[in-house]
Amino acid sequence: MTDTSSALIPHLLGQVRDSLSNVIKRASEMTSFTPEPDAPWRAEVLSRDEIGSLATDLARQHRGEIALLPGTRLLQRYQHNRATLGRVYKSLSDAAQRGEPLTAGAEWLLDNYHVVERHAVAIKKYLPPGYYRTLPRFKSGELRGFPRIYHLALEFIIHTDAVVEPQFATHFISSYQKELELGSGELWAFSIMLRFALLENLCRLTREAEKELFSRREAFEVVDAVLGNDTRTGTEIMVDLAARLNERASFFPYGALEMMKRLRARGRKAYLALQFLEEALKERGCEPEELLRAEDHNQAARQISVGNTLTSLTSIDQIDWRSWFEEVSLIHHIFEQDPANIYNRSDFETRDRLRHRVEHLARLSESPESLVAQKAIDLASASTASETDSPNAALVKRYVGSFLQSPGREALEGALGIHLPFTTWLRRWGGRNVVPVYLSSIALFTVFFLLYLAGLASFADERWWVVLLAVLLFILPASEFASNLVQYLATRTVPPRPLPKLDFEGRIPAELKTAITVHTIFSSTAGIERAIDALEVRYLGNDDAAFTYILLADLPDAKAETSSSDDTLIKAAVDGITRLNLRHGRVLDATEGNDPQESRSL
Repeated sequence: MTDTSSALIPHLLGQVRDSLSNVIKRASEMTSFTPEPDAPWRAEVLSRDEIGSLATDLARQHRGEIALLPGTRLLQRYQHNRATLGRVYKSLSDAAQRGEPLTAGAEWLLDNYHVVERHAVAIKKYLPPGYYRTLPRFKSGELRGFPRIYHLALEFIIHTDAVVEPQFATHFISSYQKELELGSGELWAFSIMLRFALLENLCRLTREAEKELFSRREAFEVVDAVLGNDTRTGTEIMVDLAARLNERASFFPYGALEMMKRLRARGRKAYLALQFLEEALKERGCEPEELLRAEDHNQAARQISVGNTLTSLTSIDQIDWRSWFEEVSLIHHIFEQDPANIYNRSDFETRDRLRHRVEHLARLSESPESLVAQKAIDLASASTASETDSPNAALVKRYVGSFLQSPGREALEGALGIHLPFTTWLRRWGGRNVVPVYLSSIALFTVFFLLYLAGLASFADERWWVVLLAVLLFILPASEFASNLVQYLATRTVPPRPLPKLDFEGRIPAELKTAITVHTIFSSTAGIERAIDALEVRYLGNDDAAFTYILLADLPDAKAETSSSDDTLIKAAVDGITRLNLRHGRVLDATEGNDPQESRSL
């Protein structure tokens, strides 16, 4: 009996090895060692100089490949990634509740999934369809239909291991623009595309973690079923293992590696099965120990990448993207040469409106935005003031914003060779004739309503004088209704025009001293004390040397020009203001006649 068993073992081992070798070959062709289309990215982390060289190379590759094309591939990819992340989160959460050992990076996702959801919602908010359609896309190739700025964000994420550093991002985009200009809309979209890329990166990493979890679970089940109870021999274990692997061509690579670990933990009983599995792996050119080391390295890299991705998603909202945009914007650097030096002193909203105007003109003229901005600067530099112009009027003529808004925009449009659409011409004509258009619109609607009323009356076969009387009676209601209708339509069709503003977020310039006046009535000494206390609160809350605080008061109504209590009230007010000036380092007379242009006072 023993001799027969000894003779059968080599033959049986050979058959099992051949069959398993075929299974492994087929499995390797389908899965394990050829990267999947959505496999995690593994690229070299670049230094600052290297990331700049990468951006330059990308710009040269993109030249001639970009156009405004329709397409929703990125949005479809976003929906796929969001659904995948939700499914993976549920799988990992269920595994954690069952007490299964989690794979590398899984705990990061479980603890920070709310961050993923928050940014997924932010993407939909900050990238509406109308904005998305304005982003230039690739005309051909593997990325056909994807926005160019998304590819840049993707390459940045891949080569920084998902670490978002504002200085690195600035150098990356600036290096790209040395070869190829990006539009303002693309620059604003970069932070959104970073979110897209980070979610894509996280999706790939967590899918790998999910596959490993399923393969590990399957390996546990197979090993437990194969080893069975203590009565099974090593040969039976090996034969059962081969049969089960024949049924599971998708068991590799994670299952085979996990099975090796489990078989080694089972001791001598699993020795033949372990030897069989290791020999089969060697036959396909894979050293088991190298695979185990590579898998340990892969798990460590995944743990770091998932941590970096979620940390970047958490911190990306803390970056000052306004300052970042102006640092990389070519238009902003051109406008800094404003001859009137008003652009540099304007607040961000005013500067941004000018840049949006450049975007619009660039689309109409089919010119780069930097060319439009430079034309505006050239016109502003060439403008001269007449002898009758005041200093302020001369300054406005040299302001670059005057050539992007009225009255100088026609000159810039002519220099760019722009032929305005009829709707734009009609809107501007209406803007130059606001009062006639407004009144004539009310008149036309009034006439329309009266004619409608007259038609109804005529249709009822009323006498002519009845129709005339009805029209006369309804002139006032019809005109009132027409006026309300015109005002409603005007508020819905005419956008507001915010006034340009200077930036006073810091200190007010010394040459722009400002008086802050508080109105009150002096009716009693207690009321005066309250008013003075409130004035001091304003003083302490707005500490700026250019501010002078004034209490402008009146006395109560009386039958006579003066009353006996007037001197008492005035003296109480003067004494209170004097005390405030002394308390805050100003020795000034608090009565009428002080020079308001002197140093800061109360």
